[in-house]
Amino acid sequence: MKNMKALLIGLLAVLLVGGLVVAANLDKRQTQSWQTLDAQQQIREGRLFSLKQLLERAGTARVESKRSLYGLNGINEYADKQLMIVADHRLDSSEDAERLLGWVGRGNHLVLPLPSYASDNPAGSSSGSGGADDFRATMLRRLQIHTAKATEIDDKNLPNLPNLPACVKTAERIRQAQQQIGEAEPLQVSERCNAALSSVRLPEKATLNILGSSYYQDNAVWVPQPNAAVLFQGKNAYGVQIIRVAYGDGSVLLTFDESWLTNPGRPDSWDNSLALYDHAYLAAYLAQGKERVILVDKLYQAGYGSSTPMLWKMIKAQPVLWALAFAAALVLLWRIIVRVGVVQQLPPAPERYLKQHLLAQGQFLTRHLSRRAILNDMQRRLLEALQQRHPAWKQMGSRKQLEFLSAQTKLPPSVVEPWLKPLPDNINLVQWLQMLASHQRIMRKIYRSWY
Repeated sequence: MKNMKALLIGLLAVLLVGGLVVAANLDKRQTQSWQTLDAQQQIREGRLFSLKQLLERAGTARVESKRSLYGLNGINEYADKQLMIVADHRLDSSEDAERLLGWVGRGNHLVLPLPSYASDNPAGSSSGSGGADDFRATMLRRLQIHTAKATEIDDKNLPNLPNLPACVKTAERIRQAQQQIGEAEPLQVSERCNAALSSVRLPEKATLNILGSSYYQDNAVWVPQPNAAVLFQGKNAYGVQIIRVAYGDGSVLLTFDESWLTNPGRPDSWDNSLALYDHAYLAAYLAQGKERVILVDKLYQAGYGSSTPMLWKMIKAQPVLWALAFAAALVLLWRIIVRVGVVQQLPPAPERYLKQHLLAQGQFLTRHLSRRAILNDMQRRLLEALQQRHPAWKQMGSRKQLEFLSAQTKLPPSVVEPWLKPLPDNINLVQWLQMLASHQRIMRKIYRSWY
């Protein structure tokens, strides 16, 4: 026993010494990491929240942010010299495209992402297959632009592309951000950046580096027609992926996605959106001289935000089908009513039990006693009650009793008289029910108004 105790003490001592040694050799470095924009703030403010802050700090006259813009009729209230930047849209008809371009033609400017689709072949015909293709085809036809398949670059050939200065500079900034949190890695220039970064030549002869499409959105490029009024365009190793075209007194800038204008991510990664390359400069350039900038997180089709209930729209679209469904529902409801019947609300339990007891007692009496015997007992009790309430009742004559009881109960003599004279030998069902009703009226009046 003593040996076991000594062994346990020795084992605990060894564990204690080992724990102290391990604790003394622990690396107590403080780790840091970059944080992106608050997720709740992004949900509340939208994907263009950082762009709004940028334009306000740049001195733009008026910046409005709209999480959702329902129907293109909502933009007609704005005058000319407006810039609308759209992050996402749900426009799907050629009428939406015509209405939007009509607004642009009055002297307004638009930045719109049009994601590439497999159906977008070089053709640009107006006869789309319906849905979003109608809107897209009409936009491209009016702007005199079509799409083509991008130049294919094998992944094996990506390392052979030269390192663009903007990509090298971005890689250095990322490495500096990594150094600030103690996670620096060797300088690595993104091969996708070298292939996808577009060089935009502005009319003012300045050159900007813009990523008009995400790194993996490289399956299509813009191809302007010879008579298209191109203001500027950005080309990369795949082709043209950002283009600005004049339309009427305004202009439209097209890209394949909106990521270049959305809220920045972590500075130690390549997913930094608005903070990368010359994205912020181009946004400020587009807003320059505009009386108002409208930032729309989602632009919905005309009538999407209408106050008309969706059910009514569906009924108007298929009236015959809904009429048949309504008739079937009525037939089903009728069948349920016939089988189940009307729902009857039951009284409280004590009252329900009393009524059931009285009903059973009445049924028993009517089966085992004659109607005359029951009425005779009721008449006897009534006369006893009258005698108790008026001691001189028996001294009155029959006519005097009738007049007195009629006056006290305020009931006609025809109701009172049957209970003051002898009952007939044979009482039919009609007489039985009349006698019961008159008895109930007399008793109610006696207890309420007798004096």
